[in-house]
Amino acid sequence: VAIGSGSIAAADNSVALGTGSVAEEENTISVGSSTNQRRITNVAAGVNATDAVNVSQLKSSEAGGVRYDTKADGSIDYSNITLGGGNGSTTRISNVSAGVNNNDAVNYAQLKQSVQETKQYTDQRMVEMDNKLSKTESKLSGGIASAMAMTGLPQAYT
Repeated sequence: VAIGSGSIAAADNSVALGTGSVAEEENTISVGSSTNQRRITNVAAGVNATDAVNVSQLKSSEAGGVRYDTKADGSIDYSNITLGGGNGSTTRISNVSAGVNNNDAVNYAQLKQSVQETKQYTDQRMVEMDNKLSKTESKLSGGIASAMAMTGLPQAYT
C-alpha cells in the first residue's frame, strides 16, 4: 500500500506513507526514504514486547542502565564507566559476587576478610616479637647484674 505522491510500496505486505516514501522490505512501514527521513510524532508508550517505544521510554530506560564514559573525541569509551552521573554523588553496587580473577572487583565481605586476616597476622607477629624482646630483656638484665657483681670483686693490679 502506498499513500502519497511518488510513494512506493515495493515489497510484500509493506506500507509507504507520505510523499516520496519508499518501503522496500517485506512486512515494513516506511514514512520516508533513505534521503528523506521523517519523525513519527505523538506515539504512545509501548506496552507489549512487539510494540514500538517512544523517546521518553528510551530515555527512562537509559537512565537506569550502565552508561559508558565518552572519549575526548565524543566516541564511547567501553573501558570506563562512571556511576552516579559523574557529578560527585556516590552509588552503591549491591549483590556483587566474590571476585575470582586478578582483574575482578572484590565485594565488601572479601575486603573485611582480607583486613581481618591481615590484622590477625600482624597481631601474631607482634606477640612473637614481644616474647623475643622479653627473653632478650631477661638476658640483658642477667648480664648487667653479672657485670655489676664483678665490680665488687678485688681486682689484680700490675
